[in-house]
Amino acid sequence: MQFVVIARDGTDPEAPARRQAARDAHLAGATAKPHGLRSNPTS
Repeated sequence: MQFVVIARDGTDPEAPARRQAARDAHLAGATAKPHGLRSNPTS
């Protein structure tokens, strides 16, 4: 299953700082596997 996420961001002067502050947490959540999910569901 695949998903596309479209997130509009602000264009105000503080927007780059907000993106940078949230980046690590967002990437960690996006790459984490849910508990109990296997890499290869057929094995």
